Amino acid sequence: MSQPTEVQGGAAELPALHRISTLSALRAASDDQRHRMLTLLIARPLTARTLATRLRMSRTKLYYHLDLLERQGLIRVVGQRVSGRQLERVYRAVARSFRVDTALLGGSTARGAASARAQIFRNAARDFREALEMPSSRPDLTLVSRVLLRIKPAQLAKLRERLQALIADLDTTQEEGAPAELLIALFPTDL
Repeated sequence: MSQPTEVQGGAAELPALHRISTLSALRAASDDQRHRMLTLLIARPLTARTLATRLRMSRTKLYYHLDLLERQGLIRVVGQRVSGRQLERVYRAVARSFRVDTALLGGSTARGAASARAQIFRNAARDFREALEMPSSRPDLTLVSRVLLRIKPAQLAKLRERLQALIADLDTTQEEGAPAELLIALFPTDL
């Protein structure tokens, strides 16, 4: 069996941000498996074979998800490599982070956007439960906090900007270190 050649393409720095501007792209990104794929493809360019191995997923199922992410403009083919007798495509996320366009959150698509955001919460809650069940050799670094507050609109806007800046400053492309998941939710309530 021959060694795969070096990955061609995909080494360029990713843009900092990609705005999700359609409901179909939001649905694609909010699916748990596709979110995991995006996370891996932000870190580095990968082939379908490597993704399938890391995600413990059949390549048939993986190609379905890759095709959907590519059609929605969230990933792209950045190169190819030879592995044995096959030519494999190399995929990469289109940006280091993804943000939902605020125009998508209002009007007739608001219900669909709310559903996609709720799915993100469900996926994170499931990941959290699974993480609690896993034996870990590192100290518990879990932080869970819920704060109900009253805040003036200008302060709320400033808090939102600070949280977005904090997220933007994170280097999510590190290959070393402990994997972690961060979920931040700031939303108005009627309480």
